[in-house]
Amino acid sequence: MNKIAMKHFLILSIILGFLNLTASENLPRTTSIDKIKVGKILPSSNLTSKKIKYFLDGEKASFINLSRTQIMTLDFCCGGSGEVQRINVKFFDKNLTKDYMNSSKIKDFTTNSGIKLGDKQEQILKKLGKPNDLQEENTTSIVTYITEQNESKLLQEFDMPLYYEKFIFSNGVLKEYEFGFEYP
Repeated sequence: MNKIAMKHFLILSIILGFLNLTASENLPRTTSIDKIKVGKILPSSNLTSKKIKYFLDGEKASFINLSRTQIMTLDFCCGGSGEVQRINVKFFDKNLTKDYMNSSKIKDFTTNSGIKLGDKQEQILKKLGKPNDLQEENTTSIVTYITEQNESKLLQEFDMPLYYEKFIFSNGVLKEYEFGFEYP
């Protein structure tokens, strides 16, 4: 290779390396609600009680927002030291069992990327970009983003292979979303 070609190759390698580093710091996009973060222990500052009611042998806990319109379920799956593995948010259903419901101090369960129930599908797609998967059936759409370990410092930090962000829409309005570590 001549000197000019080598110089171009080196510059291109540096640029591509920088772009990969930038992407790894920004992926995944949705990682928290208020101070509750995937991969971290649940902070008590968001809760009205320090005694949390768990279900499924301590693997999950559900919380209701201040206006009692939304429910957030935290999944502490598969061992660990109490770190949140996945977060699911949907509108509150009065038919849900209240035995395992915890109160929170959070007004609305809004993600770190500003996404909340009731948002329009086109808003979220504009904010997050093209999804890895889009399924549509009748008036329901399911949008999924997948991040692999080599794309994310977060996944590398926790030695997890995959991270997903899933959004469920009805008539173009967000009705439920879930994000966190995916186990293969």
